[in-house]
Amino acid sequence: MKNGWKKSTIGDIGRVFNGNSISESKKKTHFEGLDKGVPYIGTKDVGFNHEIEYESGVKIPDGKQDGFKLAPPNTVLVCAEGGSAGRKIAHTDREVFFGNKLFAICPTPPVDSRFVFYYCLAEDFTEQFKGAMAGLIGGVSLNKFKDISISIPPLLEQQRIVAMLDKSFIAIAIAKANAEKNLQNARALLESQLQSVFTQRGPKWVEKPLVELCDPTRVITYGVIKLGQEILDGVPCLRTSNVRWLRIDTEGIKKIAPSLSSEYSRTILRGGEVLVNVRGTLGGVAVVPPEMAGWNVSREVAVVPVDHSKVNPVFLSYLIGSGVSQQWLGGVKKGATYVGINIEDLRLLPVSAPTMDKQLEIISQLETLQASTQRLESIYQQKLNDFEELKKSILQKAFNGELAGACS
Repeated sequence: MKNGWKKSTIGDIGRVFNGNSISESKKKTHFEGLDKGVPYIGTKDVGFNHEIEYESGVKIPDGKQDGFKLAPPNTVLVCAEGGSAGRKIAHTDREVFFGNKLFAICPTPPVDSRFVFYYCLAEDFTEQFKGAMAGLIGGVSLNKFKDISISIPPLLEQQRIVAMLDKSFIAIAIAKANAEKNLQNARALLESQLQSVFTQRGPKWVEKPLVELCDPTRVITYGVIKLGQEILDGVPCLRTSNVRWLRIDTEGIKKIAPSLSSEYSRTILRGGEVLVNVRGTLGGVAVVPPEMAGWNVSREVAVVPVDHSKVNPVFLSYLIGSGVSQQWLGGVKKGATYVGINIEDLRLLPVSAPTMDKQLEIISQLETLQASTQRLESIYQQKLNDFEELKKSILQKAFNGELAGACS
């Protein structure tokens, strides 16, 4: 630690407290849709990008504020519980009431609140927070949160560090936004080409419902309803998080009991099927490669057993992934809180296909474009990852007292 820095704890640098919960019924009756009042912030209103959605639709008006805990401007908010614990962190620019799953840090001068905010993004804070977590849902008690250590330099040094971090993070945010835009543009290029191919069809394209292009010995259906516990040597089971747009991502794949998989034998994969997300996160569609034979899928994923003599599965995946089909599927999706597509509707999806030779020609063109798109996506994604690592590096130097000179 650099000379002149003093070691303290979060609890000793100011007031630290959590907020109040509001039942959904009271929220709807008394606090939603109001024009006037102080914003009420829940964990959902704090982003992983450290921004706050102040206009979430919930406000606490005059006359009903007794009993609620008010956080003034320049308060640091830290999510205390659940999957976003210690990850959703923000700095307020106005007064707010807030939920009980958020901790508020209101530093007392000469501690700069924005210095504390940046410290809460640093690796040292993250490691201490994780070490203090307990419970099934993962959380940190208020007392343990207060015990997290922090080293404080003199106020002028705090302000110098904050100014440099502000400048650096603004520059990184601009560069990151450009990379994210380029990432979107790369995918949009492929989407545009798909739209062109499947809207400008030739005279020999024949339209049939999806079910008529399937293996007559199998049916379009969804998979395992309840996956149960993770089995180390079990059967890999693909979920919506694995079935992405025109690709399968095996990261975080769950393995289920072989006996459970055998109960859903209709969706045990053989390779060459087309998978379509039908519940939750829609839009995922991909072809099953041969090496995934024997795997299974969850209830949220439909297996389309393609008749390869009628349609090429790669061609079909491009078609279902195109805007033409996605728009049709969007028109038949049902549900308010948990959106899904009925299997009966999926079976009726209109599929227009040319001759097999023409399908192969189209596949060749689209695969070339897709490969180019994926290379661009990989480049831009690596840039985004590099930006996150740069932020970590800058923060580490700042709180080790090593941040000297101007940051660029």
